[in-house]
Amino acid sequence: RVQQQFGRLVSHLEDVSKDLDARGLASAIWAFGRLDVLSTQASNQGKPGNVRIKPQLLAEYLYLAHGKLSEAQPQSMANILWSMVRLRLRSEVGLLKEIENNLVLRRNSTNAHSLSNMLW
Repeated sequence: RVQQQFGRLVSHLEDVSKDLDARGLASAIWAFGRLDVLSTQASNQGKPGNVRIKPQLLAEYLYLAHGKLSEAQPQSMANILWSMVRLRLRSEVGLLKEIENNLVLRRNSTNAHSLSNMLW
């Protein structure tokens, strides 16, 4: 039942993905990370719902996030970074570099709390 509901939500997200702003994309990517939706490990079997998504959907969201980073708040970038680590997305070096570049550009206008979230 949980998987069916999750599947419906993911289908809806697929339909509206291009309309999401930076915060919406970051929230969706964070949720995917929180649910560990790419995991196939036995340790994930006990999680509620044991939900999965197509790797292509995550790739689309990460691609869309590239184009929205200039409007993203530091917390949104921190959420994306956390999800990348959680989902073990080592191949997303380009997105990581783009987040780093955005932070360097904003270093004088970003507060200590936001910077510490990034480092965490």
